[in-house]
Amino acid sequence: MRPPARPRTPARAPGAPPPRAAGDERAPDQERGAVAERAQAGPPAPPARRVPASPAVGERSADVRRAGGPGAARAASRPVVSHGVEERLAERRAMARRRRTRVVAAWAGGVVLVAAVVWALLWSPLLALDADAVSVQVAGGDGAGRYVDTDQVVDLARADVGVPLPRIDTVGLREDVRQLRGVADARVVRDWPRGVEVTVRPRVPVAAVPSGGDVVLLDAGGATVATVPKSPGDVPEVTVPLEVGAGGVRGADAAATRALRSVLVVLDAIPPSMLDDVRQVGAKTQDAVTMTMRDGVTIEWGSDQDVDLKVRVLDVLRADPSTDGVRVFDVSAPAAPITR
Repeated sequence: MRPPARPRTPARAPGAPPPRAAGDERAPDQERGAVAERAQAGPPAPPARRVPASPAVGERSADVRRAGGPGAARAASRPVVSHGVEERLAERRAMARRRRTRVVAAWAGGVVLVAAVVWALLWSPLLALDADAVSVQVAGGDGAGRYVDTDQVVDLARADVGVPLPRIDTVGLREDVRQLRGVADARVVRDWPRGVEVTVRPRVPVAAVPSGGDVVLLDAGGATVATVPKSPGDVPEVTVPLEVGAGGVRGADAAATRALRSVLVVLDAIPPSMLDDVRQVGAKTQDAVTMTMRDGVTIEWGSDQDVDLKVRVLDVLRADPSTDGVRVFDVSAPAAPITR
């Protein structure tokens, strides 16, 4: 025999309050308030789904547990690098290699360029000295270099024909030119791109010394300027006892050497206008220099001291009309000159 059926409960509409149990005596107002709160809260949230664990994770965890120990757990928890990061690292390494290649190529190109420039300057024929580009000039105006053999200067400069200009020893060439007779000094400059210019300062003769059948011309320092067949008219003749040898002109003895030195000092100190009027100069001693002018007047200079003062005193005396006819001017003591 079947038991009696359970009475059916009518279906409850959505939002309707649940039926009260027996003995529930809540007031109708409280029920309505609870219903309103449930309505405001909205429908209940669906229950959260549980995502089953990945088999790979489960297997890895099982492996870690089987391996045992915290070290295995840390190794299993290390991040795995994705393929995108590997590609970026590879690209950075490639950029670094390209940058190093460019730097090496730039340095290599610079070295090649410097080597090419050095070769062009020092060994190529581009800057080699041309024989037709050698020039020689004599300082001092017309006639100043009449005792300088410019052909010898040109030959010395042309010894470096074919040598690039940067490799030419201009200092050595200058010293070679200075050794030539009649040259006091020289200046050598490179005349780019293929020439050399030599400027010569000649020695100026201030005294003529008879030597056998010739005449040796001396400058103010006693150096030989030239040897000529006869004395030029504009250079005074020296009557000091001298000796002319391969080493130059020197006094016949020590006293004559000192006398010659005093004569040259006086001739170098007097102005050119007065030097042109001097026909002959001599000295028995270094303190007794005597000059004979072209008009026959004799000037007794004494020593080579106070030459400038003696020149001024002599100019005043010779400009004085009262000295007309005077044949000797003694200015050896310029503070007390004597005329006779």
